[in-house]
Amino acid sequence: MNINNPEYIQWLRSRNLKELSRRTIKKERKRDAVTRDILSKTRIKKAHIYNSIRNGHPFITPSSFSFIHDPEENIKFFNSVIRYVSNFKNNGKKLFFDLSNIECLTIDALMYLLAIIYNIREKSKHKCFYSGNFPSNQDVLDLLANSGFLNYVKSNNKIPLYSDNEKIQIVCGKKIDQIIAKKICDFVIAFGNRSKPQCHFLYDMLIELMSNTKQHAYYNYNNALLNYWYIFVEHDENEIKFTFLDTGTGIPQTINKKFVEKIKMLNLKTDSQFIHSTLLGQFRTETRESHRGKGLPQIFKYYNYYHKFEKLKIISGKGTYGFGLSDNGSLTNSFQGTLFYWEIPIHSEEGE
Repeated sequence: MNINNPEYIQWLRSRNLKELSRRTIKKERKRDAVTRDILSKTRIKKAHIYNSIRNGHPFITPSSFSFIHDPEENIKFFNSVIRYVSNFKNNGKKLFFDLSNIECLTIDALMYLLAIIYNIREKSKHKCFYSGNFPSNQDVLDLLANSGFLNYVKSNNKIPLYSDNEKIQIVCGKKIDQIIAKKICDFVIAFGNRSKPQCHFLYDMLIELMSNTKQHAYYNYNNALLNYWYIFVEHDENEIKFTFLDTGTGIPQTINKKFVEKIKMLNLKTDSQFIHSTLLGQFRTETRESHRGKGLPQIFKYYNYYHKFEKLKIISGKGTYGFGLSDNGSLTNSFQGTLFYWEIPIHSEEGE
């Protein structure tokens, strides 16, 4: 073939132009695809930023919103919230609590959520703002509304506030409240088939738990949460259930600060061992203050020796200790404060 042939030259030029055109179209399509992908990601990012600005940093609760049933996931969730609130870089930012996916709820988790909200309201060092939504599950929503939680938060949604005579809705305080303790005892007398003398132990127990929050306030200067106690009581078919939350210094933290030598002597290694030793009275103080009562060892005696109540469970630090509910053991994450849960059976008269 004569490469100098004009017809050949024309054919070669035409072929090259077509090849160039195909390559150009291919590059343009590839560039357009990349551009669309970038724009799509930008829109998603802008939407996320907009939602974050509008609603706040999202915190999605575990589907089992319960320390009793799922302590690890809930402690992990709340600790992430506490870290966010405690970080001075987040001062003035918003938080959004997404409760929509809750399928299992116990009041202990609602109490802890209130504790964090109280912390946001009152701690001036790191001021944040919060909002949230409600559970999608109607049964869970009814339980939330029935708990008294909505008495402590503002809501634009018209959720009915329940007044249930078979519950003492969430109550909180900083000091010993003898009126509340008496009200709870009257509740047990009415629904638990108990006499007034049979509730003396409960009154002493409640006063002791309330006093612990006040007594440990001195050690709380490094704690992320303010010192409050919260209590919720409900009448079930066969028992009366009690949930008590103390957001002061936890049992293991208090022991580590006050009894270093005794820890070594007793060769205690885990927080659950600390809780057990405290119940046995191995860390009893020498205080003579009248409001201190006989402490956690006496509460343990009410359970173990006098059989005044059933199913005791305590969560504090990285330890859980329970009787009749679950095995004792160590936790991966640390619970800030102390949670008590117990049940008083409804049965026949019983001597004091």
